Amino acid sequence: MDYEEFARLYKQEVGVPFLCNVRPNLLNQDKIKCLKKAGCVAVTMAVESANDYVRNKVLCRNLDLKVMSDAIIALKEHGLRVYTQNIIGNPGETFAMAMETFNFNVMHGVDFAECFLLTPFYGTEIYENCVKNNFLEEGINMDNMPQSYWLGSCIKFSSLKEKDKFINFHKFFSFGVQHPYLLPLIKIFMKLSPNKLFVLFNRFYDSWRITRVIRVKMDIITLLGVVKMNIKYIFGFFLKTDSHSKL
Repeated sequence: MDYEEFARLYKQEVGVPFLCNVRPNLLNQDKIKCLKKAGCVAVTMAVESANDYVRNKVLCRNLDLKVMSDAIIALKEHGLRVYTQNIIGNPGETFAMAMETFNFNVMHGVDFAECFLLTPFYGTEIYENCVKNNFLEEGINMDNMPQSYWLGSCIKFSSLKEKDKFINFHKFFSFGVQHPYLLPLIKIFMKLSPNKLFVLFNRFYDSWRITRVIRVKMDIITLLGVVKMNIKYIFGFFLKTDSHSKL
């Protein structure tokens, strides 16, 4: 794609501020300048994991950490907000490895660090890897995979206590990145049993945080609509008992 032409035509014919997905190793200064010129206000970038082993051996990203770091720095230097996507609870991942991902986001001051619990969907390489290496919990297969990567996990952990720790950390990951000084409090929450209140907090906080990334200004009617949508979503699914977690 001719980015210069895109920037000119988009600004001329559309002119609406936008958010787009980017892959860090395909970015350079010229492309970033063109995105900014076109009206891009924020980008979504998949970090997945800041741990080299998890990112490249388990998730097969084939990305150097410095490439991701340089991309985030360049985007922010040009005034673009950065929305990262991260995965924790990966096969063989320790909590220390997950903290590398958390600290990477904190260090770069990302505007929103969305987090998911790994769900190895059938037909993906990670699913085949989990089956081959016995990483799935007993009884989990393609027919009864958890319905949401926001709720629980079907990955085997060293203990139930460790699993609960990951599930709870996920609920406060994005909040903690924005408020790292509260990490000691979050670590206390991680010692508790996963519960519906944590799920509720996570869904509302993340929904609000996205609006801050794209700087959405809402009138009262729109705001009430968003609240209604989230309440319906949460009570319709997230607060149901899930057979693969204690939520």
